[in-house]
Amino acid sequence: MRQPQRVQDLQNAVRRARHLIDVLGFARDTSRCTVDREPCGGGALPRLVCTQLTAKGHYSRARIALDPASGQADLSADTGPADRADAREEIDVPIKHGARTYGRLAVFLTKPVHAGSNEHALLSLIADEIGSALHNIERSRQERGLTEVTQNDEIFRDCFEGISVGMIFIQGHDRPLHVNCALADFLGYEKKELERASSTETLQQISHPEDFKAEMPLLHDLMTRRRTSYTMEKRFLRKDGGIVPGVITTTFFFDEEERFRFAVSSIQDISELARTRAELSRAHTGTIDALIAALESRDPFTVGHQRRVTQLACAIATEMGLDDNRRMGLQVASLLHDIGKIAIPAEILTKPRGVSEVEYSLIRAHPAVAHDILKGIPFPWPIADIVLQHHERLDGSGYPHGLREAEILPEARILAVADVVEALVSHRPYRPGIAIAEAMDHIRDNRSTLFDAEAVDACVRVFERGFEFEHEGAPPPDESIVD
Repeated sequence: MRQPQRVQDLQNAVRRARHLIDVLGFARDTSRCTVDREPCGGGALPRLVCTQLTAKGHYSRARIALDPASGQADLSADTGPADRADAREEIDVPIKHGARTYGRLAVFLTKPVHAGSNEHALLSLIADEIGSALHNIERSRQERGLTEVTQNDEIFRDCFEGISVGMIFIQGHDRPLHVNCALADFLGYEKKELERASSTETLQQISHPEDFKAEMPLLHDLMTRRRTSYTMEKRFLRKDGGIVPGVITTTFFFDEEERFRFAVSSIQDISELARTRAELSRAHTGTIDALIAALESRDPFTVGHQRRVTQLACAIATEMGLDDNRRMGLQVASLLHDIGKIAIPAEILTKPRGVSEVEYSLIRAHPAVAHDILKGIPFPWPIADIVLQHHERLDGSGYPHGLREAEILPEARILAVADVVEALVSHRPYRPGIAIAEAMDHIRDNRSTLFDAEAVDACVRVFERGFEFEHEGAPPPDESIVD
């Protein structure tokens, strides 16, 4: 396979993985929307889903067609042009709740690709959530006119027990809570087992300790009226010791004098969604690994370079106090920072002696090539720009654009320090690796001129605390390589 085609295939694989991750994210949004009906509204839900599928899911067209016999035919929706030339394949799944079928959800792919099992599974999840919402809307119509929960205990009990999602009714932290059968089944308990102790004790019993701790400030915000409700993903503890994922939405209700009356929590089982998300995460990681492997297969003398740079860059970022999200973005950028070398002829990468001026100009183009490869992938971080800038220097002497100081992204400055240090201390056939102390002297000597001062200081502290690279494989053969 010619190299440009190979790069294109890898780009398509990454783009496909990101597309599925986007659809997964929208499936999660749909789950939350159907648990908390108010923001979505009843009749607006199908149109909202179709609109978001064409926007966030990147489909050319989306259609929800409900069976008139369902009693919900007025809620059908269709978005996107019907005659788009690039709508090459239709995915059609049923909208169901229990044994009842309400209609069909259909989307049209915008590119000449075939839908895989993961895409069918995600759209089926979305369709099931729509079915659950339609079921709830139907019940809501039957409940219309009920203005106070306590006005009709029998209607409230039927609604509370009949709903398909887990429900908790709380009257006070020191009073027993009430749960419905759906929640008891979800957690593997009998109802009476969850209604014995105080609300606080029972909630702690069924919650993962870390998530219970994270939920306490949210409950405090509800009690102090700083927010009206919250929704969070949470791990629940089953009676048999298993851990199951769910989405919980909790709302507090107060009387006219702002005294607490009661609280209601709804809990949606997202086990299937979590499994699909984990599979897509593995696919995303595998795609990145495949890109690295493709590069290392052509450049065997720096095997492990990108992973070691990633280790150091993440350690520096942690030392500098970057939050988890930014560290994750830096990790991805570090893993892919040299992917542009895939376009450099292998005979230049593996040349046993010094390269010519023309050949060096090709090597200097690798950040721009990487940017072209990565810019079309919808990462949640500026990966393409970080990679593009990892050879820029504060004084403008770097490449490819000679950026200076604040023009260079903070993550690119960290990556630049990690890349240089790893290259200096690693063995090369044309020169041995230098000692860590010498590498630290080099970046300190160029602190605030070539390299970011904060990143340099953090790097020095990291090594003073005993940081070590995790080397992979045997030393390369006795040939020259350009870092």
